[in-house]
Amino acid sequence: MSSAGTIWTIPQQAKGKLVRAVATFAGINFELPASYTHFETNKQPEFLAKFPHGKIPAWEGADGFFWSLGG
Repeated sequence: MSSAGTIWTIPQQAKGKLVRAVATFAGINFELPASYTHFETNKQPEFLAKFPHGKIPAWEGADGFFWSLGG
């Protein structure tokens, strides 16, 4: 089964845990980026182009939809 998108978060973040739990409960397959480093990746121009506030958790859908809970 293919992934519906990517959840940008860190393991210890409460809001990120909630988003991952709801997605898992709903049966949505998602990816977690292995290369995400908080306070570094979210300040990069590529990340800010998708999520202007630079906040996590953030969702990057396979259909091109972007969403961030933080801003």
